[in-house]
Amino acid sequence: MNPKYSDLFQPFQFSNGIELKNRIVMAPMTNFLSHDDGTVSDKEISYYIRRLSGVKIPELRWLIR
Repeated sequence: MNPKYSDLFQPFQFSNGIELKNRIVMAPMTNFLSHDDGTVSDKEISYYIRRLSGVKIPELRWLIR
């Protein structure tokens, strides 16, 4: 591994005490798996269960009124 990236695999602690095992996280993404009214669907839950290893940042939510 390139030493330039070694910090990515080191633990990180936020000021509120939450600690990450490494600095690699999944960025927010839109998956369009929710129900038409914007509520969470079973497909969306399944999507995140498949990605449960690591920190997740909730996705963008489109709200059209």
